[in-house]
Amino acid sequence: MMAPLERLKLRLGIKGTEEDALLQLLLDDAMDYAVNYCNLGSRDDIPEKLYGTIVDMAVISYNKTGSEGLSSESYAGASYNYDADLPEGILTALQRERLAVLV
Repeated sequence: MMAPLERLKLRLGIKGTEEDALLQLLLDDAMDYAVNYCNLGSRDDIPEKLYGTIVDMAVISYNKTGSEGLSSESYAGASYNYDADLPEGILTALQRERLAVLV
């Protein structure tokens, strides 16, 4: 299986290692989100089937880099809107792996 960093670079069309630190940070953040959302103990508990979802989350974060906090913007007649939440497909994949928390 391809490592998450390599999958992310392939998805983004990035060659070389110049952005590896940023990409790894985005992957780490996505893994932490998955651990917290799914009520897992640690990153080691993330099921392999969620790696694609984690890469998807990192792609979204990468594409939003530099526009954090914006909900929309316009340039020369072009308007861009940004989703505040994760897409439904990502949330559905995370929900399938979510563990119940006993109180």
